[in-house]
Formats: sequence, C-alpha cells, structure tokens
Amino acid sequence: MVRDPSVESLVLQEYSKLSKNSKAVLRHLVESEGAISGITLGRPSTTEGLRTLLQAGFIERVGRGRYRVVDPMVLRVLGGRVSGPGL
Repeated sequence: MVRDPSVESLVLQEYSKLSKNSKAVLRHLVESEGAISGITLGRPSTTEGLRTLLQAGFIERVGRGRYRVVDPMVLRVLGGRVSGPGL
C-alpha cells in the first residue's frame, strides 16, 4: 500500500482532536491488536476513552474486552507512530 501524505495528515488531524484518554486508549488498542486488558489508565479514564472512540466511530466492540479499529488507515498511520512525538 502506497503512503498518501494527505490521508496521513487527515488521520493525524482527527487523532489530534481526541482527548488525552481517548488517545491513550486508541494507542493501546493499536499496540495490543484490540485487547483492552493491560492498559495503564484507571477504569474511569479507560471507560471515557472507549465511549468517546465508540461514539466517534473509531472503534467497534467485537467481544468482551476486545475492540477493532474500524478504519485500516488509522491502524496504518498510528501503527508506525504510536510512540512518536505528540502521540
């Protein structure tokens, strides 16, 4: 798959609009391939992040404690930038 800078920029713009908890949850889901277990956030922060991501359509629940990042471009862009500056 060819990297498109404009698509990458759009994904990062949408990501930058998320709350701190939502970003942490999304990063964790990308790193853990959808498993919420092992996240370092407290339960209220994790719940808030999950709720926001579900409502915004970034993720969907696929089972108990399992989520799927809906947009493959989000996975592709964030997968290589999970530990990058500002992420």
